[in-house]
Amino acid sequence: METTNFDTLSDAQLQTEPLLQLIKLEIDCLNLITETLLILNGKRETLEEKMIKSIFLKLANALAESIKVINLCCLENKFPPSEIVDESSNLVEEIRLSVSELLKIVRYDLNFLEQYFEYDYCGKLHSEQRFVERVEEINRKLVV
Repeated sequence: METTNFDTLSDAQLQTEPLLQLIKLEIDCLNLITETLLILNGKRETLEEKMIKSIFLKLANALAESIKVINLCCLENKFPPSEIVDESSNLVEEIRLSVSELLKIVRYDLNFLEQYFEYDYCGKLHSEQRFVERVEEINRKLVV
């Protein structure tokens, strides 16, 4: 079995690595979003949950579009500036933490979700975090 020496990696291979890591992180976020939506789908939905589901579905679409754009960059060896990749990675990590926070509550107690958590979470998701808009903005920057 042949081993890879990092000294002999091409520039394209070195630039592809962070993009593939970003794709992996985005897929992890998509899995968390899907798991959350599956659990929420099995219960009576409040107005806030309806809004959260809508935002999560739009966010999943934006993340999937990002994966598509990044794959195309890798395929064509056209790499966005590292600052954009870093910005995107930081945003996706922020999304992962936020979705994980909700998933933890959803797994814990759906009554707690309705009574004490979802109103503030929905407000923060809609007004402060604005993940969908931010991912779409970065997607535009990723197109080289």
